[in-house]
Amino acid sequence: MAAFLVEDGTGQLNANAFASVEYVDDYWAGVNSDWAGDTASKQAAIIRASLFLSNAYTWKGYPTKQRNQGLAWPRYDVLDQYGNGVAADE
Repeated sequence: MAAFLVEDGTGQLNANAFASVEYVDDYWAGVNSDWAGDTASKQAAIIRASLFLSNAYTWKGYPTKQRNQGLAWPRYDVLDQYGNGVAADE
């Protein structure tokens, strides 16, 4: 499996995950749902989800490092549904 590297908001070229295993574990615990598996299985699932989200949509705005980042986010010139600017580090 590829190295597991969580995007930290700087537009890392080799990032392949939007969230850490710990973050996703906390999320699933908070919604009282089972998120079973070993760390490697969880990392693989997070990588698949992150790549899907990066490639399945035409996102608003522009990647902060154009083509030199691993995932679709972070981005700039993004407006939310109400026309408010979304900071690149959100």
